[in-house]
Amino acid sequence: MPWEETERRIVEATGSTRALIDSTGVGDPIVERLQKRLPSVEGQKFTPASKQQLMEGLAVAIQFRELCLPEGPITAELLAFEYHYSRTGVRYAAAEGSHDDCVDAPALAVRRRTRPGTTVWDLADAWGPMEELLK
Repeated sequence: MPWEETERRIVEATGSTRALIDSTGVGDPIVERLQKRLPSVEGQKFTPASKQQLMEGLAVAIQFRELCLPEGPITAELLAFEYHYSRTGVRYAAAEGSHDDCVDAPALAVRRRTRPGTTVWDLADAWGPMEELLK
């Protein structure tokens, strides 16, 4: 799909909601372009350290039942998601041949929330628009 169509769908799905978007690699220009239309959007660089923080934040939110995830692609990716211990920390990634977009999306949402530990989110309501963007 052309980038213009993807951008339109992101703007439509996000609206004025505060959001983090992956700005790793060529992501900076994409985030900058989106910020012209969505001032509430920020970029998030994925590094091994930031990925570890994001995944641990997501794990805590799930453990404390601070968010509910819909059955389907998100839970399937979460169940297939892997971590490996190394001398520099824990490496989090999708299983070989798999994707982790559906894991990264709620992890970014948890990172972006205003008051950690106080909000219960039901991402099932938001999943429809997110699922469309991930196609």
